[in-house]
Amino acid sequence: MNRFNLGKEPVSTLSERLYQLIDAAKNDKTNHSVVDKIQKDAQALADGQKKFCKKCGETKTLKAFYDKSLKGGKGGYGRYCLACKRT
Repeated sequence: MNRFNLGKEPVSTLSERLYQLIDAAKNDKTNHSVVDKIQKDAQALADGQKKFCKKCGETKTLKAFYDKSLKGGKGGYGRYCLACKRT
C-alpha cells in the first residue's frame, strides 16, 4: 500500500480495511489457528491469567513471571519472564 491506493484519508482507509479483515476472519468458519491463538491470548491478558514479556515478545502464564526473590524474598510477579531474566 502507498499514498495512492489509500486515498486522501490514509489512516481512516487503513483502519477500515483492518476492521474488514478482522470481521472476515471472525465470520469465516474455517480453521484459523493463528487468529484463535491471538484471541485466546488477548482474553487471557484481559482476565489477568497471562502477561506479555517485553524482552522475548511472548505471552506467557503468570507462573512464568513469578520470582521468589522479589519483594524482599516474599515473591512477586516481575516485568520480564524468568527465562529472560536468566539470560
